[in-house]
Amino acid sequence: VKSRTSNYDTGMAVTISTAPFHGYQVIFSPYSPDKLAFAGALNYGIAGRGALLVYERRGSVYSEFRRYLCKDGLFDVTWSENREALLVAASGDGSVLLFDQELPQVPAAILRGHTSEVSSVQWSITRQEQLILSSSWDGTIRLWDPVHQQACVSVFMGHSGLVYNACWSPRLSGVFASVSGDRTLRLWDANSPPHHTASTLAHDGEVLACDWNKYQEVNQRGAGFPTHTSQNSHLLLYPSLWLLVPGLSSQFLHYILY
Repeated sequence: VKSRTSNYDTGMAVTISTAPFHGYQVIFSPYSPDKLAFAGALNYGIAGRGALLVYERRGSVYSEFRRYLCKDGLFDVTWSENREALLVAASGDGSVLLFDQELPQVPAAILRGHTSEVSSVQWSITRQEQLILSSSWDGTIRLWDPVHQQACVSVFMGHSGLVYNACWSPRLSGVFASVSGDRTLRLWDANSPPHHTASTLAHDGEVLACDWNKYQEVNQRGAGFPTHTSQNSHLLLYPSLWLLVPGLSSQFLHYILY
C-alpha cells in the first residue's frame, strides 16, 4: 500500500510505502507541515495487527520517524492540540491509545471503556478545553480527559446503530456532531450528557462521516430540524453549523444547515 503526498517544491508527487499495512487515516501535524501520521491495519482491518507510523520530511524525502505496532488494527489517528509530541489512535480492541513520540515503541497511556472497535478519535479544537472525543461500534460516544485524569468523563448514548464518526465543532466549545449506521446525524453538548440535543435523519442508508464548515459563518435557523426539548432549541441558532454528510447507499452528499 502506498500513500502519495504532493511535493510543492518540485511539483512532483512523493510516494511513501506503508506496506504491509492498509491505510485508514493519514493526517498532517498541526505543528509542522513536514510531519504526518498514518494509522492502518493488516488485512484491511479484518484480522491482524495495526500500526501507527509517523513520517518526517527532510528535503524531498519522507522518512519513518516512529513506528508503533499494536495487537489490533488502528482505524483513526489525531494529533494533540496542546502538545506536539502526543498522538491519539482508535484501536480495534475498543481502546483509545495515546502515543508520545518521546517514548518509542509503546503507548504512553491506554484508555479503556468501549466494548467494540473505536471508529474515530478527535482532540478538541476550540482550545477552550483539552478533551478527546471517541466514537465506537458499540453505539456510544465517549469523552476523555487526557490531561488531568486520563479517564472517561462522560458517555453519550442515543444512536441505535454503529457510530462511525464524531467530530467537534471548530467554533463552539463543547459542541460535537456524530453519524451512525442508524442513518441519523446528531448534535451533542459535552456539558449535558448522556443524551443528544438534536437529531435528524440524514440519509436512507448508513452514514459514515460528517464534517463542519470551518470557514463560513451562518446565522440562520435550519428548517424542519427536530429538537427533543424546547430549552435546548438555542443550538439551532449557533453560527457556522453547516455540516457535510456523505451517505453510504444514497450516492449523494447532503449539506445540512443548523
